[in-house]
Amino acid sequence: MASQNQLTFVNKAPEGVNEAYQSNNMPVTPHFEKNQFLTPHWHPNANEITTCTKGSGQVVLISPNPSSPHQQGTAIKNVYDMTVNQSVFIPKGYFHYFINTGTENFDLELTFSNPNFDILTLDNVVNLLPEYIRKPSLNGNPTIEILTVENKTETV
Repeated sequence: MASQNQLTFVNKAPEGVNEAYQSNNMPVTPHFEKNQFLTPHWHPNANEITTCTKGSGQVVLISPNPSSPHQQGTAIKNVYDMTVNQSVFIPKGYFHYFINTGTENFDLELTFSNPNFDILTLDNVVNLLPEYIRKPSLNGNPTIEILTVENKTETV
């Protein structure tokens, strides 16, 4: 049985959010040709409902592991296959991306809880890091100790 915190597909907006999403001006309608994907990103100020309108593909969400709160490295990868008329609810701040896994075009309709939604891509964030932090972090082998907020000191 799925836990209360586990993300699942829905065929409509979750209860209580229909009005907010339907009042947005225009949905965003990305189109992916075979083997294309949308870069990993998140929306810090909006929930998203994504509906497949053509083809098939996947939505991949990286989310906190509800069974291991407050521990480093406890994110989990959720992969959902999408076909026409299926939707997924993506909570605000959840890292995600889309992939066309089918043989035809993969079209989506994205609606947001905030018509002025922001998008931050992995590329945006990584490029803002200084090289001495970026390189060891991306290699998965940082050479400096990872400190928790409680242990961090302001030494230069």
